[in-house]
Amino acid sequence: MKITATKEKLLKSIQLAEDIITSKNTISILSNILLETTENGLIITSTDLDVAIKSNIEAKIIEEGSITVFAKTFSDFIRALPNDDIEITVDNEKMVHIKSKNEQVKIDFNIIGIPKNDYPVLPKVEKENIFTIPQSVLKSLIRKTIFSVSKDEAGVAISGIKLELKDKRLRFASTDARRLSLMDYSVDTDINIENAIIPQKVLAELLKILTDEGNVDISVSSNQIYFKIDNIELVSKLIDGKFPDYTQVIPTNFEKKVVLYTKQFYNAVNRVSLLFKDKAKAKVTCKFNNNRLELLSIDPEIGNAKEEIDTPYDYEPYEIAFNSEFLLDAIKAIDTEKFVLGLNKNTEAALIKEENNEDYLSLIMPIRLS
Repeated sequence: MKITATKEKLLKSIQLAEDIITSKNTISILSNILLETTENGLIITSTDLDVAIKSNIEAKIIEEGSITVFAKTFSDFIRALPNDDIEITVDNEKMVHIKSKNEQVKIDFNIIGIPKNDYPVLPKVEKENIFTIPQSVLKSLIRKTIFSVSKDEAGVAISGIKLELKDKRLRFASTDARRLSLMDYSVDTDINIENAIIPQKVLAELLKILTDEGNVDISVSSNQIYFKIDNIELVSKLIDGKFPDYTQVIPTNFEKKVVLYTKQFYNAVNRVSLLFKDKAKAKVTCKFNNNRLELLSIDPEIGNAKEEIDTPYDYEPYEIAFNSEFLLDAIKAIDTEKFVLGLNKNTEAALIKEENNEDYLSLIMPIRLS
């Protein structure tokens, strides 16, 4: 095997492949990535047996072949070379030689490879229920829901995002039992999908790949999901489980609706949260009264912080407290200049939604007032 490719294309695909690899691998070869030539270029593949990614990059094929190499070392070698073409050669002893075509850099990296035959067979992609959406839309669907995914043990139903497709409406929904996020998007397809739960790892990887241009093909089968984005293919097992019926916890009405400036509110919450070293434990109290919002945080061992915001509010005085990390996550996902904060009793979930947009909402359970 002998190929030449640009550092930029090689490194991007290698990094994506490396991100799939987990340090908890019990099979040593899963720490490797697979390199194999095609008529048109080089395919770079990695898998952890649940998720697999394959990138087809442009390369000059001088001699066909395949090899697997330890991902971390291979990535470090490629990253260390100048931004120029890189030559990769595999000799008969399966030694992989890596060098830059830049004549001013004379280094020759060598890494022991393992034959492709020792690499696990990748899962067969079941291309069923295929639909297409813009990359920018999928990026928004993930970005606006991934922060509500449960961080508990992977594999349980709420450790991923639920994909639903019904009556030409695609929905992503996530919850960790203390907050809920969902976003809808209209799709021109007659496909119906009821309970596809995508692992968080796959969604985080997609955010690194997706751009604001072009489309993504998505295929969902009974136990697998497949994404095709330009020259990259990503396939993953779905989480086996039943997602909770979150529709039962979404209030139909809110006694109070307050319109706030997104950036102003986010910055104010962020500032009063600086009091806490551990943002996960930071508590911010919101006090509404007479066209004014007071944000307050208190740490008995450090001090307190308070900020006031002028805001239209003509209801009775009201007080509610939130975990500031949850609040900041939800506001950060807002793309409009203003957002709506829906409130009922201060022991019930609060609504956060974009102004004049019914396709996205987030619910947050409050913290008990002390």
